[in-house]
Amino acid sequence: MPSRQQLAVVLTLVVLSQFGVARGLAQESLADVIARCEQAVVRIEVEGNQGRSLGSGFLVDASGTLVTNTHVLAGALKAVAI
Repeated sequence: MPSRQQLAVVLTLVVLSQFGVARGLAQESLADVIARCEQAVVRIEVEGNQGRSLGSGFLVDASGTLVTNTHVLAGALKAVAI
C-alpha cells in the first residue's frame, strides 16, 4: 500500500503536468478553435409529439457519424441535421 508521502508526490506531479498542457492550449486563440471546428457543428431540427425543437451535434468522422445528446432526439418522430 502506498504511503501518504508517495501519494502526495504522485498527485503533485499530476497537477504540475497539467500546467504544461494548459499553456499549450492557451496558445491557440478562440477564433482559431472556432475556425477549425465550425464545419463539424450542426443544428438538429426535431419534430415530435410535443411539437418542434432544436438541438445541436457535431460530426466525428468523414462518413457522417453525428454525436448529440439523447434528450435532443428523445420522442422525435423526425430529425434533420442542418
